[in-house]
Amino acid sequence: FATRPYIPRGARYEDWEDAYNYGIAMREQFLNLTWEEAEPAVREGWQKQPHPPTLNWEGARPAIQDAWDHHRSAFTPAGDRAATTTGHRPVAEELR
Repeated sequence: FATRPYIPRGARYEDWEDAYNYGIAMREQFLNLTWEEAEPAVREGWQKQPHPPTLNWEGARPAIQDAWDHHRSAFTPAGDRAATTTGHRPVAEELR
């Protein structure tokens, strides 16, 4: 987590956890879309949710996309859930 280029020095994982969880959830919702195709809907959904002012879309976007990209590996190329996927926890822990 702390080595990600978008994370400011001294930041706590808990401050970014909502963005990571949201990215994971959106990846599952838009399983058959690329990030570029889904981003407008992902952004709209984020902007409608309450979150700390420091995590506006521009601030949260890199973390959301990072979680999206990491969670992609939990799915096969055909879009089927891999047998090892058991929910959000493994990806969230990987980003920690």
